[in-house]
Amino acid sequence: MATWAIKNLLINVDSRKVVKSSTQLVDPASSQRLNAIYGDKLILACEFIDATGAAYPLAAGDTFDCGLDKDFAHVLDSGTAGAGYSGAIESVAVSGLTEAIPTTGHITLINGAGQADRIAYTNYADGVFTVSATLTYVYLLGDTVEVEEELMAFSDDDEVDVAGDWASIDRATGKISIRLNCLTDSFSRKIAAITANELLSYLQIRRYPDGETQPTTMLQDWCYTAKSVIDGEGEPGVTAGPTVKFPSG
Repeated sequence: MATWAIKNLLINVDSRKVVKSSTQLVDPASSQRLNAIYGDKLILACEFIDATGAAYPLAAGDTFDCGLDKDFAHVLDSGTAGAGYSGAIESVAVSGLTEAIPTTGHITLINGAGQADRIAYTNYADGVFTVSATLTYVYLLGDTVEVEEELMAFSDDDEVDVAGDWASIDRATGKISIRLNCLTDSFSRKIAAITANELLSYLQIRRYPDGETQPTTMLQDWCYTAKSVIDGEGEPGVTAGPTVKFPSG
């Protein structure tokens, strides 16, 4: 069974990049970049600094999320609603889908006014998504339904500063930890599709300042993802989707 492994990241919040050191704010060596292998369970030990190399303090009430993916396109497929929908719903029928749709994930309904509801689905079969949701807006027959392509890995604030993960956690000096689980269905599917040993990917960390709802990107930089030499360690989990589509802000 995989254990959580620490990966240190020194992050310049002005460039939003990983840097070599607090006195050398330049691109790091390849060995200093994140290299996430399928099945990894990582603790990202993040130290934030400003353009002078000084610690960038964070508030105790700040919250964070983190996403990892191979690109910036996260709509797997789109189709049209097979009926009108409003209020509490248990299913959504969609026509016109052409891609292989995962059995679980998220869809977004978009009406003619551009209003949208993003909801989770627990099953997909024969053009019908099984859901349990109460919609904010009203949707008509023929409105757009997008199927979200889940991130390879995603962590919300519940995975931040878990007790015992990193002894150096200290928000006053800009140090937090984030757990990132790379044993997911999405990671498995996307990494299996490549022929190379490694895949250039992208890591984003967002901060929601205490009391605010709009996030600020603290990091968006490239990294590596890779296949595992030994496969079948465990059944892949399901990537939790972000509350705002990645990347943003």
